[in-house]
Amino acid sequence: MKALYFGTYDRASPRNTQVVSCLRLAGVDVVERHRAVWGRHNWSPGARTLLRLARAELALSRSAPDDADVVLVGYPGHADLPAARRVARGRPVVFNPLVSLADTLVDDRAVVSRRSPKAAAVRGLDRRAFRAADLVVAGAGSPIGEIGFLQGSPATATVIAQTATGALVIDDSTLAGLESGQPALTALWLRHFAQIAEERTTANLSWAVEKKGSIRPPAVEVYLCRGKDMLESAKRLRYEVYCQEMGLQSPYADHDKKLITDHLDDTGHIFVAVEGGETIGTMRGNAAANISLADLEELYGMTKSAHHPDATAICTKFIVRKSKRGGAAALKLMSAMVRYGMQGGIKECYIDCTPVMLPYYKALGFTITGPQFLHPEGGPSFPMMLDLVKRGEVLGNEGGTRDYLSLVVRAQAITLLDRVRGYAAGQ
Repeated sequence: MKALYFGTYDRASPRNTQVVSCLRLAGVDVVERHRAVWGRHNWSPGARTLLRLARAELALSRSAPDDADVVLVGYPGHADLPAARRVARGRPVVFNPLVSLADTLVDDRAVVSRRSPKAAAVRGLDRRAFRAADLVVAGAGSPIGEIGFLQGSPATATVIAQTATGALVIDDSTLAGLESGQPALTALWLRHFAQIAEERTTANLSWAVEKKGSIRPPAVEVYLCRGKDMLESAKRLRYEVYCQEMGLQSPYADHDKKLITDHLDDTGHIFVAVEGGETIGTMRGNAAANISLADLEELYGMTKSAHHPDATAICTKFIVRKSKRGGAAALKLMSAMVRYGMQGGIKECYIDCTPVMLPYYKALGFTITGPQFLHPEGGPSFPMMLDLVKRGEVLGNEGGTRDYLSLVVRAQAITLLDRVRGYAAGQ
């Protein structure tokens, strides 16, 4: 199959780059016919932009027909549909908008006044574009659905279609099948969803440190789960933190039993942190040699390692109860897992990390191993790796309050350096 990706679309937008990449990965021969009008910082519909757009549309409409089976119009290609129709010569025309042009220019970027004649013209262009296409891929409803999924929470709004439409639903069971059957494609999608999150949500990545007076040497013991009761306590703590505290929607949650479990528990080594007979933290490790990790191998960048799969492992379900964060439980869990991995010949440990926790993991010695991706439970996350050959001996030693404070100081320094680098790069 051959597809012509056509129009004045923004070549830098993930909406376009990821669609083209996915089509090519699926074996579609994608050719591009592009005229540059839009860009990251070129969204004002002034006279110069409109003149460039008019010239581009004239050139596109005069372009020769192509032998492609389908013509795809990218984002923002709302003005490209008439030219696409001429080039298609009766073949299907598919419109791939991120959102309506009014959403972008009027509501999002606010470069057009809501009640101005320009706004009315933009809305009219939207209506004509949607009517001209044989198929519109994910219209105005997609941001709400994606934002709800990206946050791990139910959508907070209802979308009512104005005309007959269709939707591709990828539920938890479908995603699970894709993870095992098409791991490379699943990894590509999850990275794409993380890019959408970066574009559509903003987050304050600052974090608070407990006051010095609140940090006291905790009496915390870490155990490897050996019995059913201990294992159940770890699964219940996952549910408590993910579903009850954070309000997330885990695809692995059993709401009747109030626990979270998945297939990695079958071969995993699960540790719990216990204080006063109460489970306050947990962490799971899986050796890559013992189980198929499906898309996780690609997402974590493990396939690039010379040690994989014989001497690599992943750590997941790393959780500490909210009231116990800021103490030694997290460090003790990490130390126990590192020691256990080294005893089993593991040389590299992989983990995923939310953006807010990056300074802490960097302070521990983890390094980023690949692009950001969407975690089904935690949202946008970075894959990271700890070199146990270089860092294992140090990190395997249990620390107390002094080591925790040292970690906090290092994390603060890393946060400051990252901000300085980001500022310098933007100048």
